[in-house]
Amino acid sequence: MTVTVTWFDPANSIIHYKLEPGWSWKTFYPAFEQALAMEQSVAHRVDVILELPMPVRLQANTITHIAAIARKQPHNLRKSVFVSDDPLVNRLLHIARRISPVIERGYVCKPTLDEALAYIQADRASGDRDRVG
Repeated sequence: MTVTVTWFDPANSIIHYKLEPGWSWKTFYPAFEQALAMEQSVAHRVDVILELPMPVRLQANTITHIAAIARKQPHNLRKSVFVSDDPLVNRLLHIARRISPVIERGYVCKPTLDEALAYIQADRASGDRDRVG
């Protein structure tokens, strides 16, 4: 029932959220504050991977929370990649992307961790400089 946040790589350029079954917004927000401090501790680009548990049980007001979180991101955050192959996650993210330009620019969903990493690597190679928040 926890949410953990760690650096995914030795370069401190990817933050990895791991949401365990039973997570809640109450357990998410302390991890989010920790991730913000991590993002702000470095001057270079940072990307985020949010690994969702299977099966996915989304919390109440998910789109509202995602929009609020997106608005609070520091200048060096570029992409946030949800890892889930659940069609509901993709649909909700699609709706959120249509509502918020911040989410449209920086939030995607990929079915596997490997595909999330490949997406980030390709985006970095493209020289994308758009910030999320």
